[in-house]
Amino acid sequence: MGAEVIILTVMFGAIFGIVYVIVTARHRQRMAMIEKGLLEAPALSKGSSHIAFALGLLALALGLGIGIGWAIDENFFAHRGGEPAPYFISMLICCGSALVYFHNWRMKNAKK
Repeated sequence: MGAEVIILTVMFGAIFGIVYVIVTARHRQRMAMIEKGLLEAPALSKGSSHIAFALGLLALALGLGIGIGWAIDENFFAHRGGEPAPYFISMLICCGSALVYFHNWRMKNAKK
């Protein structure tokens, strides 16, 4: 059991290290280009807040879908023992509904 924990720790540490090096190198390169005048500094826009709102809606819908799937599984499939279909179906329906809502909200706000 100890070997599995060590292998997983090393694997996730390596993945984190690679991603960290890539992100910091890209940041340093962009900062150097901005200092030399080769690249404009990005202005904060509404786009980032829209993405955050969409991801927040998606996360809420995912949690709601898992909860609905659990309730369906407990009430209708308790005798079979852990049916995965209600979880996936309810998660897809809730996440799809959240994305449709976000799209309609964005289109309504774009007209203003």
